[in-house]
Amino acid sequence: MAKGAYDVIVVGAGFGGSACAALLAKRGLKVLLLEKNAKAGGKAMALSKKGFTYTAWVVITAPIQGNMFEVVLKELGMENRVELVAPDPKGGAIYKNSKGKYVPMPEMPPDSVMDPNLVFDWLEVKEGE
Repeated sequence: MAKGAYDVIVVGAGFGGSACAALLAKRGLKVLLLEKNAKAGGKAMALSKKGFTYTAWVVITAPIQGNMFEVVLKELGMENRVELVAPDPKGGAIYKNSKGKYVPMPEMPPDSVMDPNLVFDWLEVKEGE
């Protein structure tokens, strides 16, 4: 790498690193974004099984409107590419099933290990669902 080839090097291509790199690049800086995994996304990485795609661990614990996630999306001109959905105010998690409907996620046993590769079995994702 030539000296001075980049103004900024961002390590980690999860939400924070990707947003940081995109905002800096939008402001005219030369940015190198590095990620240790084969795919960018961090906890937003998509996993697929039997025709169902699941975005692992996307959790926003803030108001849907006016939060920093929404501010960054708007600044990058991406607000129409992401759907923000408010879960039940009483709490819990939801996911979008293959029919396009948002439904509550079933309770996980308290001693479960949250391995993204096990999520599909946990949700009992079946073909055609």
